[in-house]
Amino acid sequence: MVDGSVESTGDYVTLAQAAEAIFCSRRTIERWIARGDLAAYRDGGRVRVSATEVMLLERDQRSDARSRIHTRGTPLVKMLGLS
Repeated sequence: MVDGSVESTGDYVTLAQAAEAIFCSRRTIERWIARGDLAAYRDGGRVRVSATEVMLLERDQRSDARSRIHTRGTPLVKMLGLS
């Protein structure tokens, strides 16, 4: 969902810039916006997101993935014989 507009671009970057900064696809950024995990704003004809919010969300996503891998009883843990 894209809300309102941004007065100045300051901390805001395009979807392509956000994706490049955290080494993911633009589609990943679009999915985060669609799910409501990341706020997006219109700046003229471009959609922008907060660079800080993107970095924080990416860090949280990475942390969640790490905790799922190391959770006892998960298929990966069982497969590796770590449970």
